[in-house]
Amino acid sequence: LRLSAEQLEIATHRLAALEEELGSRKAGYRFAACANLMQLLGYLSRCYGSSHEPEQRSLMSLGGVLSYMTEHLDEPLTVGQLAWQAGMSESTLTRRFRSVLGCPPVEYLIRLRVRQARQFLRNPDMNITEIALNCGFSDSNFFSRTFKRVVGESPRDYRKRMSGPGTA
Repeated sequence: LRLSAEQLEIATHRLAALEEELGSRKAGYRFAACANLMQLLGYLSRCYGSSHEPEQRSLMSLGGVLSYMTEHLDEPLTVGQLAWQAGMSESTLTRRFRSVLGCPPVEYLIRLRVRQARQFLRNPDMNITEIALNCGFSDSNFFSRTFKRVVGESPRDYRKRMSGPGTA
């Protein structure tokens, strides 16, 4: 989000009011700080919503589908479902993804799933098949091949490296 000088001044003023409340610790400061934060977020949201820059408008139009993907990682998702969620055709969705995020929707979904798998691999109680299924992969072999392509090492090797000495 790019703010004009006037918008930046308003946002800075609202941020200063938030910092002042947090620093004062007067009675009710938490409530007042929360209210100031909500005003700041609301203002920035309006600035973003009224943006006329094509790149920002494209990203905003993808916001709903990105949230949907994150919330439904463990489910089988198709480009058709994602396009329906975004309210656009499959080709428009794919074009916008490539333009804004640099990859098609399926590749972005795979990256999200692999990112979640990396977190799960830190839990020694979950086996690779459980992790694959919990991250939306239909089988552990496809998961392992995909994980290695994205991360550069197998899930087992990644898990060993993350649980080795000196890792927290």
